[in-house]
Amino acid sequence: MRKSQMFMAVAAITLAATFWGLPGCNRHQSPEERIVRNLDYVGYFLDLTEQQRGKLNEVKNEILQARRAMRDERQVMLNEVITQVESDRINQASVLDLLDQHNALMRQAAPQVIAKVSELHATMTPEQKAEAVEHLTWFKEKWMR
Repeated sequence: MRKSQMFMAVAAITLAATFWGLPGCNRHQSPEERIVRNLDYVGYFLDLTEQQRGKLNEVKNEILQARRAMRDERQVMLNEVITQVESDRINQASVLDLLDQHNALMRQAAPQVIAKVSELHATMTPEQKAEAVEHLTWFKEKWMR
């Protein structure tokens, strides 16, 4: 096989893998769609009962509701970040205030979400908890290096 044929073969394989792989990366999904997909996956790998799936749906709904409630505030914060980047100098106090606002929004939404997660956790079997720990450990080792 000549070099040009080899190059074309490698290029074709790379191009095909890229186009077939892109739909699988889920970057085309909205954050809300990714939340739904990821929580559905949790239900699958933990082999949840119907009652537990109902609890998981409550968790999902609470997360989505909190996200919708914070949408306007996130837009205002992003506009401020854009203004800061456009300026000659970044006002550090203003950026720290934005961070405080973000943390306050998260603290406001967290108790409701945590309460729903706690309700789901209370219904889980020891085997399901062990499986959840196994997946969390994998996630920690893979993504939290």
